[in-house]
Amino acid sequence: MTFLGILFASCNDWLDVQPEDQRKEDDMFSHYKGYRNALSGCYAAMGHTSVYGQKLTTSDIELLAGMWEMMDNSGTNYDLTTHNYNDGVRSTIQDIYSKMFNVIVQTNKIIIESNFAPGNYGGWADISASPWLYHLFKAERTTDGKLDPRLYWTIGTYESDWEDFEFGNVAYTNKLTATDNIVTNNTYGGLPIAKFTNLRTGLYSTVITGLHDGINLRLMRYSDVLLRAAECENEVNGPTQQAIDWINEVRNRADLPDLELADFPTADKLFEQIANVERPKEFGCEFGRGFDLIRWGFFYKNDRLQQLKEHSVVRRSLIGTKDPVNYNDIATDPELKSSFDTYLPGHEFLPIVQQLLNKNPNLSGNSANFSTDNSTYFSENGWTVRPVVDLSK
Repeated sequence: MTFLGILFASCNDWLDVQPEDQRKEDDMFSHYKGYRNALSGCYAAMGHTSVYGQKLTTSDIELLAGMWEMMDNSGTNYDLTTHNYNDGVRSTIQDIYSKMFNVIVQTNKIIIESNFAPGNYGGWADISASPWLYHLFKAERTTDGKLDPRLYWTIGTYESDWEDFEFGNVAYTNKLTATDNIVTNNTYGGLPIAKFTNLRTGLYSTVITGLHDGINLRLMRYSDVLLRAAECENEVNGPTQQAIDWINEVRNRADLPDLELADFPTADKLFEQIANVERPKEFGCEFGRGFDLIRWGFFYKNDRLQQLKEHSVVRRSLIGTKDPVNYNDIATDPELKSSFDTYLPGHEFLPIVQQLLNKNPNLSGNSANFSTDNSTYFSENGWTVRPVVDLSK
């Protein structure tokens, strides 16, 4: 009997042993360093030549778009330009998609819900939405007088318009009332993010799935293709009706009224609409904003950097987090802060982790490691920053 008891105890221990890969994964995500390293791995994977390191930036994607004229003896490159989907081209496309899918799988393992969700619901609230984004949604109504439905899935606030939605005014499974105020994190301030969390799905009462929330990240959406096409068209020929039409295709999905070309007499004004209205509302809290700000050069011109400071003001309080805020009040209101006030030149990029620099003597730090101003590099390449335009005029 004693032997059987030992046997059964040993069996129970054996049955409780986690698979090796699961054990490594859980250990990695149990501390900040492991999480950071996993995230760095995702960025590194996106830089692979099969993805954004080459094929989706300078080679295959441009061949598919017909940007280059290739000789008929140039093999797969010629087949890509002529859209001849033979085995070689199919293999190339399969390689791109397999690498992208791998990034998605790895990213889903490390984020998002625990980072986004409010502290009251078991999240860390590392990231939050600003009142500027909230009021950007509120400033425009749909063709039938309703709020932009994208607000529902982007920011977790109570709105009377949501009563008829599938889960109505809900934060996880908790019913919200008009007087409820979901606080993200008193230290950081801001409004709770609904996107990429289960806050609006009605599945859970709190964050119980941790870093495995089951919601896939979207690396590219069709609306991004349309708005980028509109931006390129405006950059080269703008303002044009074609650019307006592509923007309206995205707006129509949210049932917003069409933009009119007559309201945008200059390319600068239409760019402002794309950069600070259409893209923030469509892609708010999807991680792409930082990349946009870098490619637009907003860190390298004083009026644009000031605009970033104004847009990022939040209130660190238990009340009034949805109320409009003003950057000019920061000096007299201790509850207000702007995250861009702490920006240092060169820190628009993430630094190369010191551990990697220590292990590889051939690596040198980037601008974030040395706080190097990139504005000269930006201008010397012939790139310009469009001026701030007041869309109300």
